[in-house]
Amino acid sequence: MRTLEKEEAMYKCNVIRDENNLKTSMLPISLYPLHATNEWMYSAILQGGGGSGGAAGGLKFTVADTCERIKEEFNFIQQQYHSLKLECEKLASEKTEMQRHYVMIIALIKNVVNMIKYYLGILHDTYLTRRSKHRSTVMLWIRLGRYRVRKKLMEQKRNKISSNLTIDR
Repeated sequence: MRTLEKEEAMYKCNVIRDENNLKTSMLPISLYPLHATNEWMYSAILQGGGGSGGAAGGLKFTVADTCERIKEEFNFIQQQYHSLKLECEKLASEKTEMQRHYVMIIALIKNVVNMIKYYLGILHDTYLTRRSKHRSTVMLWIRLGRYRVRKKLMEQKRNKISSNLTIDR
């Protein structure tokens, strides 16, 4: 197979007809088995033509030609294997690179979350401190207010008692 034929085999489908069975199959030539294409190629020889005279329409195939064709197909398949292997290695390296990025991003996210937790803890502590100061201030005012109310009540009671005492005299 020449290089052009290899490219055609990759992108086009060749129609291969078996004259005896009247079947038509559409397969890429690189996927079509060797023995089937050889059967098609040798059909003129098998039908009675053949021999060294070339009476079979000019189709002469020798062992050397067949070996050469097998060699070319083997080289073509080996090139495909090599290119697929390189592509797999490239994808594997991209995968490890993506995993490396993933691990780095996870580490950054963990650091950010830890920083947020730390600062939220500080904010919560200051909130609790302010709240306790406010609460103690409020409690102080409440106690002071109760004291004033008690003092007023005591004064009122004293005034009542003293007014009652003065009235009784």
